[in-house]
Amino acid sequence: SNEVAARSKAEEQVKSKLAQSVSRETAIEAKLEKVNEELETHIAKLSLAEMALQQARESIAALENHVESTANDCRRIKEAQKEKEAQLRAQRDSAYAKLNEKENSLVDTLVRHREESSTALTALKERLSAAETERDGFSSKNESLNKKCTRLRDYVKSLTEKCEEWSESYRIQSDEVVSTKKENMELIQRVSQMRSLVEDGPNPSCTSCVQLRSVIAAQCQVRAALLNPSQS
Repeated sequence: SNEVAARSKAEEQVKSKLAQSVSRETAIEAKLEKVNEELETHIAKLSLAEMALQQARESIAALENHVESTANDCRRIKEAQKEKEAQLRAQRDSAYAKLNEKENSLVDTLVRHREESSTALTALKERLSAAETERDGFSSKNESLNKKCTRLRDYVKSLTEKCEEWSESYRIQSDEVVSTKKENMELIQRVSQMRSLVEDGPNPSCTSCVQLRSVIAAQCQVRAALLNPSQS
């Protein structure tokens, strides 16, 4: 009975240890599963990290290429800038030279203009002095002419009065001329009649006829003088 009890106790102890061992194995398996899960997670993270690292390397390479390209562009820009600066300096020097040339030319022109202006001013002053002298002469002449004009006005006034007198006299003479012309016409008719008698007479060469013709000719001259008094 003691052996049975001991065996039973030993079996219980073995079962207990087996149970403990199974429990430990289960715990270990659980831990292993957890570790595997954590390991897979770390592996996945590591893969992601490796991908990220690859992308970073590629980005770094692209960035290095971009940096190198940018550096090359910067070198080209600097070289172009140096060339442009050289051109600008050359243009500046040329502009300064042209400006100095224009300035010198302008100074010469201003000096020449000043000399010409001075000469012209001197000539103008001389002409002004001559004009003032001439003006004084004109003033004297003007005063003399004013006096002459005054005398002429008086003379014209006198002539006007005389013209009025002459007009009245001419009117009277015109009346007399009209009357004389009328008498002259009558005289012409009488002379014509007498000329007809003389020219148609029986002896045109007689002394009386000649005298009569002379009288008729004289009367004709008188008539002509009366008809054209301006020619007498």
